Amino acid sequence: MDQTSSSPFAAFRTEEGAQCWHWDEDAQHEWCAAIPDWQELCSSWYKSIPEPGQTFSVSGVGLYFVTSRILARDAYASIASKILKHRQEAPGAGALIIGQAGSGKGFFVWYLLRILLMIDEPVVLAYGVYCRLFYKGRVYAPRSMGYKLDPRDLPRHSKSKPMWLLADEAGEREMTLPLDDPLVFPVKTSVSHLGCAEAWATRRDAARIGIPLWSQRDLIDSFTLHDDYRWFHDALQDVLEGSSPDDDMRGVVSWLNKRHPGWRRRTVHDLIETLAEDATRRVGPIARDAHSFILNPMRSTIFPVALGLGYQVIMESLVGPGGGLTDNIFAIIPSSNPQDPMHDTFICDFKSRVLAKEAKKILYTLHFRRNVESSDADTQHRQLFKECWKGQRTSVLATCLFVNIARYTLLGCDRPKYPISAMDTTDGTNCIWKPAASNNRLQYLSLPRRTIMAYDPSLSPLKIDVEHVFFPAAIRNSATPTCDAFFLEADRGAQRATLWVVQSTFNAACNSKPDDRIRIRDLILAARAYLRAALPRNTSVAKRRKMNAGDAITVELNLVLAHPEIQDRQWSWTVPDEWIEDWRDCTCEPHVYHLPISV
Repeated sequence: MDQTSSSPFAAFRTEEGAQCWHWDEDAQHEWCAAIPDWQELCSSWYKSIPEPGQTFSVSGVGLYFVTSRILARDAYASIASKILKHRQEAPGAGALIIGQAGSGKGFFVWYLLRILLMIDEPVVLAYGVYCRLFYKGRVYAPRSMGYKLDPRDLPRHSKSKPMWLLADEAGEREMTLPLDDPLVFPVKTSVSHLGCAEAWATRRDAARIGIPLWSQRDLIDSFTLHDDYRWFHDALQDVLEGSSPDDDMRGVVSWLNKRHPGWRRRTVHDLIETLAEDATRRVGPIARDAHSFILNPMRSTIFPVALGLGYQVIMESLVGPGGGLTDNIFAIIPSSNPQDPMHDTFICDFKSRVLAKEAKKILYTLHFRRNVESSDADTQHRQLFKECWKGQRTSVLATCLFVNIARYTLLGCDRPKYPISAMDTTDGTNCIWKPAASNNRLQYLSLPRRTIMAYDPSLSPLKIDVEHVFFPAAIRNSATPTCDAFFLEADRGAQRATLWVVQSTFNAACNSKPDDRIRIRDLILAARAYLRAALPRNTSVAKRRKMNAGDAITVELNLVLAHPEIQDRQWSWTVPDEWIEDWRDCTCEPHVYHLPISV
């Protein structure tokens, strides 16, 4: 039994095979025989099928790759089976392959080409500058360089079965592909994040299938195929044996000395696995990034260049076509959709834990405050929030986005009033709060237009006024501030003020973290200082003394949990013990509310 008949893809070989395909002589005039490299590739691929974890050669034709061999990733076989099944069930559709830049979408096109050749299916490959027709064991190329692919020049099936068109292109050449033609079944890689701007896929109701990020084993296996692998392996071995100076691999040696003392007692294989783990944590599980990191960890330029991008640029790039430095920060993570197996769902998040930690410090602070106040930016935040969250698992990026959606709301730039509902403490500790059972405790939060001001513990209490919404300033040691915003309400010369402290969440259970840099007691004292400073000049001496003593000044503390408006979700809020101590010390028991925000 040969590999073809024993392969799981053998079931997709039709009984009539290539006999039902015919190619008119007139249609053949636009094509000629391809160079021998292509013919050799075709002939060798007819004989075997790549199993997961194995590799296959693209030597001589894979000009865009940094390797002459391609790894058949574990995920490729299941994705190929899904597409083959979809073509049987919906031949008029197609498939859009979506994934992070560097996830291996282009590699998958070659993998699928090999599968199709194995089961003797005619295929057109449009890959970069290439346009090749594979038909009955032969490979053909267009006669003219400027040839525009026309399905009328291709072989036809006796039962009008569409021909496979595998495409991995972008730009002007992509516009010439007949993606809407019923004579072809297109399988195309997406040129944008989350599969946006692919109108043909919408019109044809094409399957939307995601390429997962690389596993640790895939990263290591693919690195052994890298053109620089042999040099790297031998050079590191020489350093371990002392036959070469450390300067020959200065970047790798510096990294290992700093992060992994005692590395000289380990093998080269162990060190490559260690560097691959470091790469995943720092730059993310993408082969091209991880391989560059392994070759020289100290040369990684993702920090600080990528994190120095303007917030607006990041948002526009993610909502739009993507590309550039944003591909170094964010990853498109697919997951299966049980309700619609041919349409995966996608989450956009930071590529690595280190990137997430560093980016949170930026996205939670006022570095991009001018754009936070923009209604266009708010629209983009909301659009991207829907894409990268989808109501599913936690996304760090979604957390950052919702914080800024809530902050924009507090600026009073949207609706003037927002409904807020009371929350009650669940026990005598005042630690855990849940929405009140009574429906008649609905109130409205009026939000006149305000501007942003950074709050820092060094800020004078006299600077805290009713004109601003205060956001935490740059965060150094803590990536999550104790609150996302606060603001005051009071009439000038009044003896009473309301202090609103807002925490944002999109998780059903919110746990606020203590932060000594922003204490509830400091905010209450600042509110009292504002009231005293705002006294009219004609206030009597006795009254002024009384207010300075704090006897005639009242500060009402309102805590608000802002969350997405989701029906039937049970919200809870656990506040830090430090908050409870502060409001009790200041004799300022809070009113607690939750604020649903429509996204």
